[in-house]
Amino acid sequence: IQNRLYYLQSLGITAIYLNPIFVSPSNHKYDTVDFYQVDPHLGSNEKLAELTNTLHQKGMRIILDAVIDHTSDQHPWFEQASKDVNAQGNGSLSYRPFYTFDLQGSHIGWKGLSHLPKLDFAASAVQEVVYRGENAILRYWLRPPYSIDGWRLDVAHMIGENGTAQGNSYHMREIRRAIKQENPDAYMLGEHFFEA
Repeated sequence: IQNRLYYLQSLGITAIYLNPIFVSPSNHKYDTVDFYQVDPHLGSNEKLAELTNTLHQKGMRIILDAVIDHTSDQHPWFEQASKDVNAQGNGSLSYRPFYTFDLQGSHIGWKGLSHLPKLDFAASAVQEVVYRGENAILRYWLRPPYSIDGWRLDVAHMIGENGTAQGNSYHMREIRRAIKQENPDAYMLGEHFFEA
């Protein structure tokens, strides 16, 4: 991208949107295993910072894809949650509440796909790590040295509590509030798709 910016600018493009760029085991990257690292197949955190800096110098903007409804089943949170079956909050952080499990120990996956376990926004720890906390995912990338200009929220209408979209409007408002606290001019776009 860095090497093609002159061409993109010559087309009149003023902003670019990137599909998920964070560490993931798949080609499509909609199954994140690390929200704080650019996948080495695509570059590095340093290269992203360099790209955003160059874009801004050229008067262009960048929007990243936030896949926060679910993670990969290879994400360390899910791997730990799967082990924490009997965790009762004995002083150490349990990742069990990050996801929704039934009485048989099965988890809720996005669209029933077990390799994409849904995050449970009923858990305050999920809210903290995604949007509330000082170093929350959605805040972190809006800050220097990255200073991205906004987020496209993947399946925004499905983000919610207990493996459902329950509480969606509340969490969308809170996500917007967090993003705007970091950058009042930040752009936020939510994907909503319809099924036949």
